[in-house]
Formats: sequence, C-alpha cells, structure tokens
Amino acid sequence: MKNRFILSLLSSAVLLVSCNSGGSSSSSPSPQYLTAGFYTAAISNYSLSGTLPDELTCDSNSFAPSNPVVINAAGIECTGDGQCSPTPINLNNNPCFSNSQSNGGITAVQAYNNCAVSNNVFTTIQTVSFSQNNATLGSCSFTYTLTPNF
Repeated sequence: MKNRFILSLLSSAVLLVSCNSGGSSSSSPSPQYLTAGFYTAAISNYSLSGTLPDELTCDSNSFAPSNPVVINAAGIECTGDGQCSPTPINLNNNPCFSNSQSNGGITAVQAYNNCAVSNNVFTTIQTVSFSQNNATLGSCSFTYTLTPNF
C-alpha cells in the first residue's frame, strides 16, 4: 500500500489484534502457514463501502501491492520494502490474518477472509475498514493474490 496514511496506520502498531489470539484448546487445529519463499502480489476487484478517510480511494492509487512479497518460515508476510506483518497468515483461521491500528483518531482494521491455497497460489478477500470515534467511515475490499516465484 503506497499511500503514506495507510502505511502509517498499518506499519506503526498501536493496537494489534491477531487471529485466534485467545487461549488454545486441544480441539484447535495446528496452525497452517503458507510455504516460505518469494511471491508476486496482485490486487483486483476493488469494492468500496461507505467513505474512506481523506485522500484515500478504493483503487490501485491507495491500495497497491509491494513486490516482491516474502513469506518467512514462521508464516509472516513481508513486503519488498522490508515491512513485516505482526502476525502470521494462519490458513486454519477465518480471517486468516487481521491487524488493527490507530493513527490520528482513525482506526484501520485489515482482515484476510476466505483464504485459500491452490497449487501454492494464495487468494483472499482483503478488507480494510476505517472508523473514527466508534463510527464506521467505510471500507475497501479487494481480491489479494500471492503467486509463488519458486
């Protein structure tokens, strides 16, 4: 994501919410992560709901992949510029990844829903939702695909 506002929201952790952050039980499946390696990210099928914060648009101007993407051995996603997610992508959860951060009174929640892998190609519906003072502003959803380079 190239927009500075998004980068500051999603890279400066104020509040992190991870998938399955509660205690585990004996019936919970073991985490399943993507295969470690280099991937090429692509985004398509943008869909806007509500209104986004100033200067953000629900398109490739505000939400564009940073390539290459690296998935490390712990299942953590890192972008080409070296920024890494705070938690791994766990394919046994839905959402398989989520992160919540605040900046300047606006909270952004990022979630990967309906995650699937076929022939090592990862697809998900990524949604970034924005709120301010507990009121929903809007959200941008899109298909996010990671294609392996190995």
